[in-house]
Amino acid sequence: MLKDEVHAIFPMPIFHSNEYRLSTKEQKLLIRLCDAKTKTAKGFNKSSNEAYILNKYSKLSNLKKYFEDKIHNYTRNYLKISAKTKFYITQSWVNKNAQGTWHHVHSHPNSILSGVYFITGNLSPLVFQKSMDNYLFLNFEFERDEYNLYNSDTWTMPDSKNSLYLFPSRLKHSVPINKNKETRYTIAFNVFVKGSIGGNYKLTELLL
Repeated sequence: MLKDEVHAIFPMPIFHSNEYRLSTKEQKLLIRLCDAKTKTAKGFNKSSNEAYILNKYSKLSNLKKYFEDKIHNYTRNYLKISAKTKFYITQSWVNKNAQGTWHHVHSHPNSILSGVYFITGNLSPLVFQKSMDNYLFLNFEFERDEYNLYNSDTWTMPDSKNSLYLFPSRLKHSVPINKNKETRYTIAFNVFVKGSIGGNYKLTELLL
């Protein structure tokens, strides 16, 4: 007799890797880029004035290559997207969360995939928020005895140093208040595509 089981169909794939270790020179450059004075509302995080850091600074070429390799692994080996579609990094920047600051719930428009890499760790996690079209019962709210991957409205990913997360850009996320004296630094970047998407025979082909 078949035992009870649940199939997790249509899951939201969040990629995680922690293989890359920043050199002292890389870390100093990244922190310096975000320590310049920037105008932000009180309580919010700060971002570097440079918005294409991975393209501009040769000292970050190894880090960029690591991100590109993981994007390839995520899209080809896990999502099984055809090699005729090429993914590339567009904008990239550094975020800074000093004590008492946070980042509001947001997503990344004009992007297919997004990534976050933790320069520092264990200061404030990355919180993903379920979109309305992914709710189990849409406009109905039920009390839950416990939370899991099926019924949670939000899900927190650990902010371990050197962790890289890749996720669909439409997925909303936020950063809770940093309650520590240390400053939280991350790299964020967006990814778009070139080549061919869709299919000629489906009349959905788009050449980019």
